[in-house]
This record gives sequence, C-alpha cells and structure tokens, in this order.
Amino acid sequence: MTPNGKKFSELLDIGAHETEGLIIFNDAEQVVVYRNKQAYLITGLEANVPVNLAGFLKRIIPQDRDYVKTKCIELCNQGYVTGVEFTIETPTESTIPVRCNAHLISGNTCIALFIKNISWQRRHEDYLIEYGAKKNTILDTLAHNVSGALQLMQHLSHEVEKSVAKADFKNFNVYLNLLKENNKHCVDIISDLLKQENNETLQILVRASRMDIVHKVQFIYDNLTETYKNRKFAFNHSRNEIFLNADEFKLLQVVINLVSNAIKFTDEDKQITISIWEEDKEVICSVADEGIGIPGPLQPFVFDRKSIAGRPGLQGEKSIGIGLSVSRKLVELMNGRIWFESQENVGSTFYIALPKDGF
Repeated sequence: MTPNGKKFSELLDIGAHETEGLIIFNDAEQVVVYRNKQAYLITGLEANVPVNLAGFLKRIIPQDRDYVKTKCIELCNQGYVTGVEFTIETPTESTIPVRCNAHLISGNTCIALFIKNISWQRRHEDYLIEYGAKKNTILDTLAHNVSGALQLMQHLSHEVEKSVAKADFKNFNVYLNLLKENNKHCVDIISDLLKQENNETLQILVRASRMDIVHKVQFIYDNLTETYKNRKFAFNHSRNEIFLNADEFKLLQVVINLVSNAIKFTDEDKQITISIWEEDKEVICSVADEGIGIPGPLQPFVFDRKSIAGRPGLQGEKSIGIGLSVSRKLVELMNGRIWFESQENVGSTFYIALPKDGF
C-alpha cells in the first residue's frame, strides 16, 4: 500500500534518497502506508508487509510508551514534534535507540515520521560520560593527594627553618625559601586547574536529551567505589530506570561536584549516600553525608561565587570557593532547583530537582 502519488511525490522522492528512515502513517486508517529502505534497516518494517499503527507502537519498549503518547498529543496540538527519543524492539528481539521528528501532513490526515538510529551516538555519549566521570575523579584525587603532600612539605619546611634559625646557614635558608615558593606554586597550579575546569563547564551550551538518570549516575558510583576503596558509599533509587529530559554532562558534573564536597568533609568511616527518586513533575537527586556539616552563620553564603563559606577539607584540601556556585548555575540553566539541609557535626544533604519534561 502506498500513499497518493500526487500528494506525496516530493516527500517520496526525499524518502528514496534520505539517509534517515521515513515512515508515513495514515492517521484515519491507522496503518503504515509507506516506509523507505532506511526505515526498514532501522525498524525491520518490511516494504511489502502491511503494518498498522498499533503494531508499530508495540515495538516501543514499555518504559517509553507513556512518553511517546505525550509526544503524540503534542503532535496533534501543534502539528509537529522534534527530537523525540525512544527505544524500539526489532523483529530479532534486539533493541535500538532512535530519535524522531514527526509532522502532520496532507490536511492532518497523515503523519510523516523521520527516524534515525542513534545507537552510535548513545555509545559515544556513554563513553564521554564515563570518561568525564573518570577524569573528574582523577582530578579530585590529584588535588587531594598532591595538595596534601605539598602542604605537608610546606609545614615541614617551616619547622626546619625554625630549627636552624639560630645558626648561620644563609644558603640553607635560601633553599628552604625556594622550596616553600615552589610548593606554593604547585598548589596554585592545582587550584587554577580546578578553576579552569569549572569555568569551562559553564561555557558549553546546554543540550537537553532524554536520559535514564539511574543508569548515568551508576557510572559515578562505580568509579567512586573503585577509586575510594576505604570509603563507604551507597546508591539508592526508587526505580531501576528513571527518565527525564536534561543535559547529561551538566547534570553529572553537578553530582560529581556534590560528591567531591561530601568526600572532603566526611571521615572515611562515615557514609556518603546518593539517592534518586521521582515526584509528579520532577526527578530528585540527593547527596547525603555524615560529615562535619555547615555552620549556621555560613549557610546563607554556600552558593555564592568565591564564597566565604569555603573551608579546607578534613585532609587539608584547599577550597577554591566556586564549585557550588557553578553547580547552582548549571542546575538553573536546566530549569531546576538546588538546595541543602545541614547540621554541624551531623552532616549535610544537597538536593537537585529537575523537571521531567526538560527546559
């Protein structure tokens, strides 16, 4: 079955040469009336086998069906939808993530669906997320270990200087001064590196895509447990899959920042817990620790840039005072909210709330 040639001739010509799949549904008859070669390669919808709309929708995995239904309503209301991402099951029982643009055509009697296999993009994004999580963990570990060692050297240099103050070791004192200056220089390099990392994050455009936040945060949790083997971490989620529209990289950067702060202010024998759950229109992610907490007088300034609330970590980690300011900015760019609860000597919990439908 094919659509009317006069009505669809240009569209069919596009479909014949398009690298994306093209599927045309007759909305009144609820059947697929055309699919090009790419549509068959992506979905397995054979050219000469009749397919009704209900049969195609059954190909969508169950957890994506409600989302697709809301997009169908949006399509009916405004005549088009773009950037719709969901996963379909092929006749071979494998799954393929796809991105679609849909348009009402022919007097709103038909739907033209342009569909693209985004398996490669998803794998690439997963790789970038995993790489980013590892990179940030490495940076945090570097700052933690190297800064602590250099600050200790600075302290020892000062002690040695005092012990020889009464002797006439002028050259020795010169060497000690050089050691201290070099030490400070190294610490400043680490601080500048972290500042650059956070500042560059803000310069990247925010891009919304549909994501399973549980799956993505699992990367962070796995890296934490592998990197900090002596620490106690927990990861709780109300469902195994929780979907929302957000910028994956920005959201995970915020989570990493919050976890890094929790590590800095929590003893190794205390637990840090990441939790994710759904509410009616939002998805909430929290990072809770059993650390030293934030003193009441400092709490109003926590999200300020170059905040006076910045304090050295329990192992002497230097605070650059912008991490939480950057986190707030990123969350606001995604139309979300960030806040915290804290009690001194009991611990802190930071919350991120993001709308399910994106920004």
